[in-house]
Amino acid sequence: MNAKAGKPLLYLPDGPKVYKELYGSGWVAPTKFLEERPDGAKAFCDAIDEALAFIKAPANRATSASVLAADTGVSPEVANLVVEQAYKDFSTTLDKDTLTKTFDTFVDLGIAKAEPRPTYDELVAAPR
Repeated sequence: MNAKAGKPLLYLPDGPKVYKELYGSGWVAPTKFLEERPDGAKAFCDAIDEALAFIKAPANRATSASVLAADTGVSPEVANLVVEQAYKDFSTTLDKDTLTKTFDTFVDLGIAKAEPRPTYDELVAAPR
């Protein structure tokens, strides 16, 4: 249970296999912010792309793992595994079919409400 939210954590029934087929997290911003500050939104997305490129570069693996361990408190061994194995799947590109499957799964599991049903077209905005 997440003590702060007061809600039980929900693990997807198909376990780790399905985690590769769905989006587990992402970045969000209010529509008003995107409309009023499109340059700021684009700069944020560009910075995330730059950070991911840094983390994924083999020359930066030790630095990335060291920062991850220091920031999260995980052991250096775990941090190395995360940098080596997990970050390769991180991206700022949103595949419409994958996001739609994620929304549908979240509705089926009761994580998201069926009405109004979350959709890619309603919830995704690309910086200009």
